[in-house]
Amino acid sequence: MATHLIVYGHGAGDPGAVGNGTNERDFNRKVLHPHIKKWADKSKHTFAFYDITGNKDLYKDTANGWGIYGMTAKRYASITEIHEDAASSSATGGHVIINKAFKPDSNDLGLAGIINRIVGWWGSAKSSKGISYRDNLLNLNVCKIRGINYRLMELGFITNKSDMDKIKANLDACARGIIEGITGETLTVTVTPPANSFNIKNYHTTKFAMIKLIKDDYAYKEVSLKTKVGAIVKKGTVLTVVGIEYSGQYPRFKLKSGLYITTRKDTVEEYKQPVATGYPLRKVGDTVTVKKTATSYQTGQKMASFVKGSKYKIKQVKNVSQSNSKRAYLLDNIDSWVLEQDVQ
Repeated sequence: MATHLIVYGHGAGDPGAVGNGTNERDFNRKVLHPHIKKWADKSKHTFAFYDITGNKDLYKDTANGWGIYGMTAKRYASITEIHEDAASSSATGGHVIINKAFKPDSNDLGLAGIINRIVGWWGSAKSSKGISYRDNLLNLNVCKIRGINYRLMELGFITNKSDMDKIKANLDACARGIIEGITGETLTVTVTPPANSFNIKNYHTTKFAMIKLIKDDYAYKEVSLKTKVGAIVKKGTVLTVVGIEYSGQYPRFKLKSGLYITTRKDTVEEYKQPVATGYPLRKVGDTVTVKKTATSYQTGQKMASFVKGSKYKIKQVKNVSQSNSKRAYLLDNIDSWVLEQDVQ
């Protein structure tokens, strides 16, 4: 049987788009990947994964002269790259991106179908069965030249709470749809009756840096929340989180103190500290000019001379901690990330 490659976007220091308490790099590798791996293992086809640690970025590797340049159609029957999109909080839906020189095959349409069932199709992709056509993405173009079957999935908008809630609530169905879309198979489902009193939608499943209690509760010694420690933790208290651990099917926040607390949405919420920066806060749609003193993109690649002094619209915004910047902007037309310190 054929071998298919699945690539999770970003990594190697780039978290990708950020929203709703997570980012592309970590969500796809840490949350979605275990479900995809489970269904990939049920397939008669072989699946490989480019990186599940977050230490590699296929885009950067290709830009540096390896990555896809080291792959062939003989080695991989297909490459599917998985991302989430970002824009304003009202933008919604997903799509499958293919090279505009091609027509969508059954795999592309199958993958677009699972996106439509979970979050719906994005914008103009609604009129093309969830398919978008591009010719300005590096991996897309290199695969075309090398004759490799490639597509990029935008599962939905990471900046849209409804999109992310739907994806999180349907992780297994999403993963199954991705594997079936790639292979054309119909995989066997093992049905496990849900616990009567448990609904994962009532719990946070994303690690936050900090949380705030929205009602009184206790911290506990064990992840099972068996032994209360200390006095009641009052509503409004802010706590530092170091991870999420599970007790059976129940997610718990592990605190910096080593104690545990519930992740129930009716008890705790994410606490975001204001980001202090000396630069203006810009948003998607704003027009900026790249400073003539800029030397490189946010990824570290040398900036082309024609970019400096030119005006571009902001397509996406993400939080970073790099040089003197706390934010980076994805600029239209050049599709590159630029630090806030390098625009005006």
